[in-house]
This record gives sequence, C-alpha cells and structure tokens, in this order.
Amino acid sequence: MSDLFSDPPPTGRPASTAPSATTPASVPVPAAGAEPAYLAGLNPAQREAVEALDGPVLVLAGAGTGKTRVLTTRLAHLLVTRRAGPWNILTVTFTNKAAREMRERVEALVGVPTEGWWMGTFHALAARILRRHAELVGLKPSFTILDTDDQIRLLKQLMEAENIDSKKWPARVLLGAIERWKDKALTPDRLKREDAGDMAGGRLIDLYRQYQDRLLSLNACDFGDLLLHNIALFQKHNDVLREYQDRFRYILVDEYQDTNVAQYLWLRLLAQAHRNICCVGDDDQCLVAGTLIRMADGSERPIETVGAGDAVLSARGGGACGASVVSRTYARSYSGDLVTVELEDGTRLVSTPEHRHFAGYRLGVTPQLYFTYLMHKRGYGFRLGTSQTYTRARIEPVLGYELRCRQEHADAVWVLAVHGSENEARFLEYTLSLDYGIPTFPFVARKGGSTAGLVHDQSILDRLFKERPTETAGEAVLTRFGLSRDYPHYRPQAHTGRRRNVTVTLCGDNRAAAALHRISVIGSDPDDAAVLASLGLSIRPSKKSNPGWRYETAMADLGRIMATVEQIRRAFDGDVALVQFGRFGAGGEAGTDLDPGPAPDDGELLTAAPAPARVRSSLPMIPAGSVRPGMAMFRADGGLAIVRSVRTEPGVATVHDIDVSRTHNFIANGIITHNSIYGWRGAEVGNILRFDHDFTGARVIRLEQNYRSTAHILGAAHGIIANNQGRLGKQLWTEVDGGEKVRVRGLWDAEEEARWVGDEIEALQRKGLSLGQMAVLVRAGFQTREFEERFITLGLPYRVIGGPRFYERQEIRDALAYLRIVAQPDDDLAFERIINVPKRGIGDATLRQLYVAARTLGVSLAEATWRLTETDELRGKVRSTLRALMEDIARWRGQIDRTPHTDLAQAILDESGYTRMWQQDKSPEAPGRLENLKELINAMGEFENLTGFLEHVALVMDNAEASGLEQVSLMTLHGAKGLEFDVVFLPGWEEGLFPSQRTLDENGIAGLEEERRLAYVGITRGRIRVHVSHAANRRIHGSWATSLPSRFVDELPAEHVEVENAPGIGGAGFGSGGFGSGGFGGASAGGGWSGFGDRFNRMGRQAAQAPARGRVIEGTACQVAPRSRPDRPFNPGSRVFHQKFGYGTVVAVENDKLEIKFDATGVKKVMDSFVVPAEQAG
Repeated sequence: MSDLFSDPPPTGRPASTAPSATTPASVPVPAAGAEPAYLAGLNPAQREAVEALDGPVLVLAGAGTGKTRVLTTRLAHLLVTRRAGPWNILTVTFTNKAAREMRERVEALVGVPTEGWWMGTFHALAARILRRHAELVGLKPSFTILDTDDQIRLLKQLMEAENIDSKKWPARVLLGAIERWKDKALTPDRLKREDAGDMAGGRLIDLYRQYQDRLLSLNACDFGDLLLHNIALFQKHNDVLREYQDRFRYILVDEYQDTNVAQYLWLRLLAQAHRNICCVGDDDQCLVAGTLIRMADGSERPIETVGAGDAVLSARGGGACGASVVSRTYARSYSGDLVTVELEDGTRLVSTPEHRHFAGYRLGVTPQLYFTYLMHKRGYGFRLGTSQTYTRARIEPVLGYELRCRQEHADAVWVLAVHGSENEARFLEYTLSLDYGIPTFPFVARKGGSTAGLVHDQSILDRLFKERPTETAGEAVLTRFGLSRDYPHYRPQAHTGRRRNVTVTLCGDNRAAAALHRISVIGSDPDDAAVLASLGLSIRPSKKSNPGWRYETAMADLGRIMATVEQIRRAFDGDVALVQFGRFGAGGEAGTDLDPGPAPDDGELLTAAPAPARVRSSLPMIPAGSVRPGMAMFRADGGLAIVRSVRTEPGVATVHDIDVSRTHNFIANGIITHNSIYGWRGAEVGNILRFDHDFTGARVIRLEQNYRSTAHILGAAHGIIANNQGRLGKQLWTEVDGGEKVRVRGLWDAEEEARWVGDEIEALQRKGLSLGQMAVLVRAGFQTREFEERFITLGLPYRVIGGPRFYERQEIRDALAYLRIVAQPDDDLAFERIINVPKRGIGDATLRQLYVAARTLGVSLAEATWRLTETDELRGKVRSTLRALMEDIARWRGQIDRTPHTDLAQAILDESGYTRMWQQDKSPEAPGRLENLKELINAMGEFENLTGFLEHVALVMDNAEASGLEQVSLMTLHGAKGLEFDVVFLPGWEEGLFPSQRTLDENGIAGLEEERRLAYVGITRGRIRVHVSHAANRRIHGSWATSLPSRFVDELPAEHVEVENAPGIGGAGFGSGGFGSGGFGGASAGGGWSGFGDRFNRMGRQAAQAPARGRVIEGTACQVAPRSRPDRPFNPGSRVFHQKFGYGTVVAVENDKLEIKFDATGVKKVMDSFVVPAEQAG
C-alpha cells in the first residue's frame, strides 16, 4: 500500500498579504484607526486566533471556548480588512447544521448575505467543484449521488454476478471495507492483494474495481467518490488545481481533529499555494467530569474545577511524587464509547477509549489467568492462540503470551479477552477462528515430542499463512475488541532487518532532582546504527549480555524526545514502532524498559502461580480500550493495584484533561494517569507533526476554558452534600460570581409538572437559549414518559440519553403487543412478539408451521394458531401451551367492555406471566423495567378506553427522534454524570421517589448518602440555571396518591434558593421544619408512596441528617394539604367539582376513593378529600 503523504506537495507560491480590492462595498469597514466592533469581548487567545491571518494556523480548543466565534470572526475580519472577497475564502465544516449556523453568524457580523459563498461541508464543496469538471473524471455534470441503500443494492448485484456468498460476506460489511479505503484515498489501483485478505473470497479489490466502473456507467458516485474524484482531478489536471489554489487565498476548517486522510489530502492540495490555512479542532480530552484530581496539598478536586496555574500532585518516578503546575485545561462534549476501569478496591476511572493509562500484566502481582490472544508476524499475518499468566520458562519467568510471541519470532500480540478457565479461552479462540478465518496454528514449527504433526512441519505452516491472507480479518478482530493496531500488549525487541522499536519512558530516569524522561533504541543491524548516527545521535555498544548497539539518553523536555522519535521515524520511512512506558513504581528493576531478549524454544505452562517474582517498576502506556482485567496500574504511592473489570458502554459526557508541565502525569481517583499534551499522545503525534511538516512554521494557538457553575448552584449543591457523613472536606469554588438562584417549584401533579417544564423550555428558547443546552434529569427511567408526551405535544425536539424512548423500551413494546393482540386479534406483528414472551417452548419449527398455515388458509397468524390447536398437527405439549394462550387472549378480549382498561392491562401482564418474568429476573435492569410497566398502567389511566390509548401510542411512536436538530436532553441522574448544561430541570424531588424508597429500604443510611450524591450530581450539571420541582400528587397504579417533598429540598440552603408557587397552590408557609416538616400535604395525609409515611418515620429522619443548622428557608409557602373529608360522604350520583378535572358525577365509592365520570375528561379515580360538592365550587 503506497503512502499518499509521501507524495511531493504542489509547488508553493509566496502568500499574498496585500489587501484585496475585491471586497464588496456593502461590507462595513471601520473608520481609520477605529477597532471593529466584532473584536470587542474576545479574550486574548481568541483575538490572537482572529488576527493571525497570514500563514498556517492551528487553533486547539475545547467546547465552550469560543472556537466557532473565532472562525466566524476571523472570516469577518478577512472581509472587513479587505484581505479577501467572499469568493476567495473556503470555509469547511463537518455538518450542514454547522454550515448554516456559520452563515447566520457571518451575516450578522458583516451585514451581507452569504449565498454563493464557498462555505459548507467537505462533501458539499467537493460536489460543487466536481459538477464543474465532471467530464474530466468520466462523469456528466448531472451525476447522481447514491445513498447507502442504493450502494448496497448495487454491490449485491455485482456479488450475485460473481457468485460471492452474501451470507458469509454481507454486502454491508464489504461496503464498509470499501468506504474505509476511500476514507484513506485508496483507489483499487493503489491496493495490493494482501490489503483485502480473504474478504469476499479474496476478490474484494476486484469487486471494488467493478463497483467503481459500474458507478461511472450509471453516471453516479457515492459520498466517498466526491473527494476521491476531486483529488484525482487536482493531481492529473494541474491547471484545475491552480485555478482553485488561486481562488482560495484563505481556507478555514472546523473540527480539524475529525479529518480523515482523503479530507486532509484535499485540504493540503488546495492550501499549498498561499498557505493561509486555519484549522480549528478539539484537543483530546479524556476523563469524565467528576473525576477527582489529587492536588499538591493532598486534597482532591473534581477535574472540571482544576485550572491553569493550580499545583497538582504528580509522580516523578521510583514511587516519589511532587508538585507540578497545570499549564492548561481542556473540556469538550463527547458522544461515544466510555470505558470504566474498576480496580479490586472498588476505585473506578471513566474515560474515552483513547485515553492513555499506564497498565500491564506483571508476574508476581497478576493472578493466574487464561488469555485468548491475537498475534501478528510480518510476512505471515495474524493467528489466534491461548495462553496463561504463568509458565515454566527455562531461563526466567515470562508471561505466557510473551513467551509464545518470542518463540515464534512474531512482531506483536494483543490480549483479546481474559478468562477464569482454559476451556473458556479455547472456546473463544475456536469461535473467532471459525468466524474470521484466522488460523490457530503457530508461525514457527513446534519442537519436541512428535514430529509428524502439522504443527511440526514448517513448510506446511508457511504455505498455510501464504495461501490464507489474514490482514483484513485481523483488523476486524481488533476493532471488535476495541483494540488499536498501534498499541499491542507486547512487542518484542528489535530484530535485524525486520523490526525496529523506539522506547520512550516517562520519568524513566529519576537520578536527578528534576524528573527526566528516557528514549532508547537497541539493535544489532549495523546499517540501522549508521542511519541513526547520520542523524547526529550518539551510538554506543550495548551491554555485554546483549551484543549489538544502543542509543539512549534522558531529557527533561518530553517535546524534544518526541521530536527525536519523529526524526527517527522519517529516517526509516515510518518503519519504526513507538513503545511507551511510565516508570512510577516504588523499587523494582532499574535500567531501560527493553525486552529481555530471545526466549527458549519451548515453555511448559504452569497450573499455579509461582512465588512472586521481582516486579518491574514500569508499566506500558496503552489506551483505556486496551486495558484488561488482571492488569496492574500504579497507585499514587507507586504501588500496584489490580484491575477487577473493564466495561465499555456508549454514553454522552463532558470530558476533561489537563496539561501538567514537565512530569506530564497526574493522579485521578487515586491512580496515576497521563496528561493530554500532544507530544505524548502517540496516535495524535502524527497528525500534529504532519500539519507542521506540510505547513512549515505553523502557528499553534490554544483556547482555554474551564466549566464553572455559578456560586448559587455550587452553594446549593454543597448544602446538600454537606449532610453526608463521608463527604469531602473541601468545598467547591467558582470564578463565576452570583448568577441565578436555584429555583424550587411545587406543582399539583406529574402532568402539571411536565407541562410547566415544557413551557419553561419554550420560554427560554424564545430568549435565545439553545435547546441543546437544556436537560431534564429524572431519578428513574419511568419518569421520562410524562415529559416525552408533553414535548411531543409541544413539538419540542428531544433525545433520551442512555436508553430508548419510553414507548421504544423492550418491556413497553412487549406489553403493548399484548394489549394490541387483545384489542385487534388480526395484528400479526403483535402476535409474533408475544407468542414466546415469556418463554413458552415455541421453537422455530412450530413458528414456521404457523406461518405456513396462516398463508395457506388466508387468515391471521392468531386465527391460524387457534385452528391448529383444534387439530393433531401440533405436538401435544406445544398444542396445549398455544391453546392456553389463545384461550387467555379470548378471555381478555371478552373483558374489554366489562373491566376498566387499566385493571385489564394489569391482569394481562400478570396472568400472562410477563410480570413474573421480570420479577424473577436477577439482572440490574429488571427493577427499572417493572417500574416502567407500572408507569405504562398510569399512562393508560389518562384515557377512557384501551382503543384510545393504543391510538395515542401509535401517534407518539410516529414522532421519530429528530436528527440534525438541537434537542432537549432527557436522562436519568445516573446517566448525567460527566455532563453539563446551561439549564437543568430536576423534577420529581419527592420522598419515596427521590430518595428512592427501594434504596433506603435495602441500604439504609448508606443508600441515603448515595441518593444525596445523586442530588449533588444533578445540581452541578447546571451552569447557569437549575430548576427543582416536586408534585403534590402522583398516580400510582391508576389511582391518585399524595406525595411529600424530598428531604433534599429541605437541605437546600436558603441563601441559594428561590421558591415559587404554582398557580392555585397556596398555604400558610414553610413551617418550622421547612419543606420537609408537614411537607407537601403533611405526614398526616397517609397513603403517599405505598405507605411511605411510616417507613420514612422508621428510618429516623433526624438521625440521617447532619445537626440542624439553625435556619429556615424563607419564602411563600407551596404547601397543599388535602381538604378534610366532608361532613356527609359522597354517594353514587353526587355532583362534585375537582380543581383539575372540573365537574363530574360520582359513579362508585370505595372507602375514601371515588370513581368519578368527569364531564370533560371521562372516568377518573380520585381521593374524596380532593373534591367538593358541586354547589360549593367557585
């Protein structure tokens, strides 16, 4: 595969700095000596980025640092200062939405329309160029751009013609491989056979070529072709390239960190003439907000509160720590996989997969484990294998997979998975081998024992790996397990003519007072030594025990070391592997972090761990996605902690990182980890250095930002967390003074609460606040339903983070399917969903029999099932099971007009066994699913009948989640950790709901403190405004119950809180105990959350709180007590009035509960204390 970056760039011409005479007269130009208004308010770094107009500029920024403002202001500055006209500026974004926003901002700044400007996405701009010159690449200007479905259909046609098995090689998988090649600007002619491996039977490159030919014959292209054709056009037609180079005197690029190879090449070709390119991108922040950073004074602070100039505790090597100064901090919003590494002591560290940790297996520390590994050897490809921690190596103890790698003279090995038994490891090995076609045979013939077997015949093994290319399949396996090819878990030392390693060790030499970092290269090839000597590096003989030569030195400046690494890489055309370590261990071995050398020919595997060996004082630096259970990580004292588990899950978070001067590491949640300085980031080094290489003298400007909530928000949060016995001793601080107080609002019920939140969001949106910066954070997943329905009614775009929307959740879809089949027996989709949920032993053969019968008889699936149960065509047990199900459905259907639909729905879920299925499920999600089912019943109570409810659900589910629009975020408090928003709504702050009664019952005080920490998390997610709300009434299983405000409301400090009343709700005041004393309706109301009052009193409220602080929150009351019961009870037929539902007639009376048919809203069940006789209304 050739390297496009090695192509010589187009001949450059000096950049023009003369003002342009082509600036439109309509663009306002400030008077001589006057400063443009748009520069007002820029901080120094932003202003530097705006005014640095000449030459290449790289702006590194985090979210919220004003990078978009920098780009738009820079564009306006180019126009106003007459450096260029609109048609001389190329502005590239990654999304159409970003392009629209930029157009709007620029128009507001310069006062002229942007129509026709060269501003848009890579694809849109490339398509615009391509349509002007389509004939030069074999297309017509009217060419069609295919979408994904069209691409797959076209590829399937070609696969059928080539007799390629679409089951073994799905078209979508093959298309993904082609698209990855296009992202790297690789056409079929630039690929070699081994690049495709055995995909599509080794014919993928030819299929790619046919696919491209077919596109041309159809006068079509896909999105990847837009840039590919542009690059080919520029490379083959210098006059066309020169035309656009002359046109685009200035280039502005947003989200530079996301550019792929093709996009980078396209930019480089266009920018080489004038070299006035400004790229703005995010730095690589990695740890989620809330991660605790050890400060130099021994205290701990959340990473989002650490600022430039702060002193943090940093490892200096050999178990020693000292103070190091934070030079910069970064933050950005992130959506993607998050990796949670949990240690044996319960410590957790959550980061992006790319974040670099110091972690590795160490003999004497790591327990006996079994590994499934992937090994690579140049000229052979990949192979799969298994091994274990401890072996009986004949010379020295060696990790099992390292021993195998050395025995087979391989180049790298990755641990795919860790197991507790050898059988589990081998099962995965064989499964992967079958799935991906990767051999399990060794690269080198085994010695000893029998000599007649396949594994003892080197010629057969050579032939096997030659005839079975595995490069593409190996890459796919690495991707599946979240691993990077650049970061194997083990890479042997250099080998003459085949393998070269450069080892960089952070704090690798602690002999001096200052921390020194070490670079070393060891080898035996004299030609390699000569190349290094030609670079001015000092080469000397290696140690006696390891003949050959070595280069080794230590420096305090890590940037100089990484520059040397890049210099070595270029000298060997990139054929050099970078191996990185951190030496922070207390004691252990001295010397360099080099592999000890060749292994013996064989090693006998042990079944038990030997006595602890001498532990090395260094650990490899690997991405978080490569950390595996059983690995060791450095504690703050230089000791080793063992990884218990590693979990990767999708999530949305605000991620942060800090640059620590000189030592380049810090302590996060008690674990030593690296910092984000780009010179140490490995994978990012190439991108940064490539920009500097192609655009010599590039200026790098950093925009800095720390998220800080207002003083009132942090004060309110601290007031709550201060009640925890195990709280941190240090209070949060902020640079943002004052701000709005936390608003607390009491409302009538959950529906009113959702209506109020929706109205507030609309009002804030009208004031110019972004929907994307607003969030509703609930304690339990079932609470999202009210807000989802309200947002749909208002037309507010929203997204549920951390899970599906309410009506899209598995248990809700299952329950709705039961309701649908009862309401409409011909609903085949509903019947298919419930026929085997819960499990009824209905197999695929039976299902096929039912499908055939339905088609043959021309009836619904349910009707066909009913008929078959009356015959002997089904087996006895299956027939009786299905017969029972059909009789249940018929019985439930017969009750539709006789039983309240909420009661019927509950009966269906219970009698079908569906409720019991989740009650018996031991997964952590099961309780939440049961809560969601209860909420579904509550939702049904708002409708008169089952049909009306199902019609409502169909309309709700038809509102697909909007894409590309700003959306309100809706999520649980657990899912909100690490996120920040301008405006946060915290509904449902009621006893029994928050804190969760189940948590209190199961965990007592510890559970209460965990709930309090969640309250703290919720409040601190807000940057500008936080709204807390609670309802006086909740619908429980279709009936109304009184709720009490959460004790957390009472814990909010008065000086940081503003209390509001909902219209129609009043009272006499907070009372001596604040919100919680008497509360929202008082403890005397009874009922509540399933008899919450008694359990709450048994918990001992005062014992669970800190001593009274001698204060009362002042404000107007929002207490609502149920009215006392009337002198005479209500009877069926009585006319009554309800504050919310209006006038109605009593239908039935059950103790203190009334069933009332309201004139406007139909039949409802309410408590009699909430209604008055009709004649007393008003």
